[in-house]
Amino acid sequence: MGCLSLISFIQEARGSGIPQGQFLDDIAAEKFIADRLGQLKNGAKTFDAPPGLGRIIHPNGTFTDAKHIRIVPSKSGVSSAFPIYQRE
Repeated sequence: MGCLSLISFIQEARGSGIPQGQFLDDIAAEKFIADRLGQLKNGAKTFDAPPGLGRIIHPNGTFTDAKHIRIVPSKSGVSSAFPIYQRE
């Protein structure tokens, strides 16, 4: 979270053709993830995103609010977490 610049997200979305999710508030994202750790015992899970937590950067350079957050657990916590626009 927060380690890539907006330009990097835009370049990745354009270059890959795949929308990229970005958290807008790292502290709120950490709390959101921590509050859901207990629900990941059976593997990765997608949760509804509260307004303003994340956004999606589309390959055409437009932005939309993230509708969901995908959290992927690891043995010791979280392997990955990222905003997504549609449920998988």
